[in-house]
Amino acid sequence: MLTAIGVPSLRGQSLSNQVQADTLRMDRFSCEAYLLQNSVMILAEKLEIEKALAQKWQAQLWPNPSLEIDEVNLWASPAQLGYFGEELPPLVGGFGKNLQMSMALEQLVQTAGKRRKLIAVEEVAVHQSEAYFKDFLRELKQSFRELLNQWEYLERNKALLSGQYESLSQLKAAMGKQVTLGNTGKAEYVRLMAAQLELKKALFEKEEDLISLQQELSLLMNLPSGTILELVLEEGFPELEKIVLVTLGELENRALENRPDLRGALLEETMQEKQLTYEKAQRVPDLNLKVGYDRGGNFMLDFIGFGASIDLPFFNRNQGNIKRAQLHQQQAALRSQHKQATVLAEVRTAYLSLMKEIGFYQDIDGQYDEELDRLLDNYTRNFSERNISLVDYLDFLEAYLENKEILLDTKRSIKDKIETLQSTIHGDI
Repeated sequence: MLTAIGVPSLRGQSLSNQVQADTLRMDRFSCEAYLLQNSVMILAEKLEIEKALAQKWQAQLWPNPSLEIDEVNLWASPAQLGYFGEELPPLVGGFGKNLQMSMALEQLVQTAGKRRKLIAVEEVAVHQSEAYFKDFLRELKQSFRELLNQWEYLERNKALLSGQYESLSQLKAAMGKQVTLGNTGKAEYVRLMAAQLELKKALFEKEEDLISLQQELSLLMNLPSGTILELVLEEGFPELEKIVLVTLGELENRALENRPDLRGALLEETMQEKQLTYEKAQRVPDLNLKVGYDRGGNFMLDFIGFGASIDLPFFNRNQGNIKRAQLHQQQAALRSQHKQATVLAEVRTAYLSLMKEIGFYQDIDGQYDEELDRLLDNYTRNFSERNISLVDYLDFLEAYLENKEILLDTKRSIKDKIETLQSTIHGDI
């Protein structure tokens, strides 16, 4: 068994070592570090940046020249030679005698800075890909941390139920002896057994939830097959007194500065501006430069000529694409405004929800948790000494478990809402 608080590496180990290292014990920080390093989802999303860089690289390349070979005769008949009245000399050695041919080399020259403007468009696309990747990480981290919060809640709930199950087991064993001696009625014994069975069922459900949760986390973290993940539970609780001192305005400003999806929306607006510039440049026709060679097809034996061609923009001046780019630009500006309003609304909602949950938690007496434990110990002792009835004991035990679960659920909810608020500002509070 492997116990690891840092980030372990199982790759490259022998089979026997992997069998021994089938359990990983990690704290929350190590779990997240392992996720960021090994998650297949992260690796796949990161390739979007490489794709954008490849597209930018493609835009930087010059257009290829074109070579055309034409009017090649494979043979010449005596009649053709008599008609021309002369023979063509060979090209190389004895090859190419009486061979006529023409060659043309053509190069496209982009005008109006089209290449430079297209590179600018792709440059923005690279920044967009980086912003989208950061936003993907932001959402993934929030979901992952909430899963860890749920895991911690289930583990603590399971420990709570396990403790009470063991306590009822001891009481049941002691009562069983009294039933055998005839000092206690069997009805109470059966009622105690039923209460223990209910706890056992609740424990089974918590264990099932933990198995499903561990499987989901293992998939996210891309753990080796067969590896069992154990979470090291952390003691303590977030310092709520410091959190409540943070103002909503400060959080909103941080969100506007840090949110990658908002940056992505602003970059989309920039991209459409550059796309419009590029489409306007398309109004200017490109120039084709040519150089040609003709052998035996002119009054000169070896003729070399130069030329150029250009489209005449009488009808198509890229009007439709320019109009579409203008509409895209307006659309991107409106979406950017909406995204900014959405971000502010998300921050406000997360902040108010967290403050409400903290207020509920702070209204609970700080000693209430420990007081519940003391009261349960008293009820257990009094029931063992037969000072109270089984009904009174089980009624309090039910109330005890319900209130303990409320406390655990409230703490989990506060942690979840802290993560939600930190996600909306893309940073720690």
